[in-house]
Amino acid sequence: MPSDHPLACCDEEITNATNDLYGALLLEILKSLEGSNSLSPGIFPNLENVLHSAYTFGENMESFHHKSNHPAICKAKARTLFKDTTTTDQTLYEARLRGYTESIEDAEEKKEFLVSVEKHVKKTKAAGDVWYMKGRIVEHEIKTSDLEKAWNRCRQDAPIVPSGSWKDWDLTKWTMEDKKRFSFCSRDDDI
Repeated sequence: MPSDHPLACCDEEITNATNDLYGALLLEILKSLEGSNSLSPGIFPNLENVLHSAYTFGENMESFHHKSNHPAICKAKARTLFKDTTTTDQTLYEARLRGYTESIEDAEEKKEFLVSVEKHVKKTKAAGDVWYMKGRIVEHEIKTSDLEKAWNRCRQDAPIVPSGSWKDWDLTKWTMEDKKRFSFCSRDDDI
């Protein structure tokens, strides 16, 4: 990651490990849902949005030089599932999303979800082609998620955290050395 980037993390290894773990968990979930024939918009009305969000996250991580293997698979899965989506189907999908909002009890959450649906509808109409129909498509079969490898790498690279009760997390009782492991760029700023 470029060091002049305002959000540059000094520990690129932890960022990469976390990104790998996110991708592995996502692929493991998709593989499991697919294995049980549950990876479908009939079961998950917002599946296209979930795949798009995961794809966008991966693409954003790649723009910061953190290689991700899940965006291509999310795109391929979406293309496989939604490539024959007609305008009528897209309208029905949007109606399902709006209908889903009725099940959301929290008013603020409902409002945020409706805003995201409206943004999705406007963006889809403005883009012409939907995100999963653009560019090269890879094989969509998930052969392995590398979950165990990603989990072990993340555990290896992450700082050791207190394993006792919540009282062990009282930062006012930590020494500067204890705090340093978790501080951004290992600075000695007061936490």
